[in-house]
Amino acid sequence: MNKITTFLELSLELFRKNYNLFIPLTLLASILSFAFEMFGKLIEYPDSTVIQLSLTLAFLALIIPYVYYLSRINISLILIVNDRVKGIDTSIKKVYKESKELFWGYFQTGLKFMLLLIVPIILLIVTITVDLSFIIKISVGAISIIAISYLAILYGFSFLVSVLQPNEKNYFDKSKILFKSNKLFVFILIVFVSTITIVTNYLPTYILKDSSLFGFIDNGVIIGILLGIVVGPITSAMTIYAYWYLNDDLYPINQ
Repeated sequence: MNKITTFLELSLELFRKNYNLFIPLTLLASILSFAFEMFGKLIEYPDSTVIQLSLTLAFLALIIPYVYYLSRINISLILIVNDRVKGIDTSIKKVYKESKELFWGYFQTGLKFMLLLIVPIILLIVTITVDLSFIIKISVGAISIIAISYLAILYGFSFLVSVLQPNEKNYFDKSKILFKSNKLFVFILIVFVSTITIVTNYLPTYILKDSSLFGFIDNGVIIGILLGIVVGPITSAMTIYAYWYLNDDLYPINQ
């Protein structure tokens, strides 16, 4: 737990010194995600079937560019945080240019990760939505949650591998090696970072669930987005510090 505290302190200090580099990227990612989500909600409002169909087709057409540019922004955030962790001079323009070559590896990693999780996620959805006996619901639900959590922890570093060490032969195998090198530490780290992310994203929505802006935008969602703009770089820094620590290549921790 001491190392987790150290990572948090280092990440907070890194953010304090470099927020002008980090916030533009998280802000851009938030705006892009929010705009895409709002466009999706617009489909529900028109009474005309023709307009609804047109909006649906436009929404589907936007999925590919949305995933592409959001992925590049996420890659850019990893790169720029990593540069500052290593004490390297950097810029948003520099990392965004570098993100282009790394996109395909990052995208493939995300796709494979989704395929790994699809079976336990489907089982979890079935236990929630289908009328089953209480014992079956609890048993299958617990197994699904354990499977999802285990896979997320075991292969959670694969995204960082695809960006920070793209020449590795297998990103998932490398993530597994990092996990096995210090299982308890990785478990605590992932739980800690995931908890912060979940609380940031969903607690404001739960607290402010009855209030909205313009009648359809939840105030909690807006606050969650604003918090995420700040928290995102900090949790990214924590995982990157941990990544290089597990690779035995991080001087602030190993000294």
